[in-house]
Amino acid sequence: MIPQMRYNVFCTLNIILVFIRSFMQFKFKTPESIITEVDAASILGLSPYTLRSWRQQARSPLAFYKIGGAIRYKENEVLALLSSSRVPQALEESHEPA
Repeated sequence: MIPQMRYNVFCTLNIILVFIRSFMQFKFKTPESIITEVDAASILGLSPYTLRSWRQQARSPLAFYKIGGAIRYKENEVLALLSSSRVPQALEESHEPA
């Protein structure tokens, strides 16, 4: 009987651990997800220094938020900038040097 109880306890603990691992890997996302400067730069394929330069020169196409000294961006605004910057392939090919 004791080995069966140990097995049941082991299975229960294993299920709990699997649940905790999956819960810890789950990232809560809302349409208003706030991301770091490094994450925003990574999404845009830019250096964080480029974003910093844009902010310092007051020519950033993105609104940013300063929270306790840290710079943050709204993820949906970063993705919108990326989408709006898309150049159609036909237009891109017409500008290639001959």
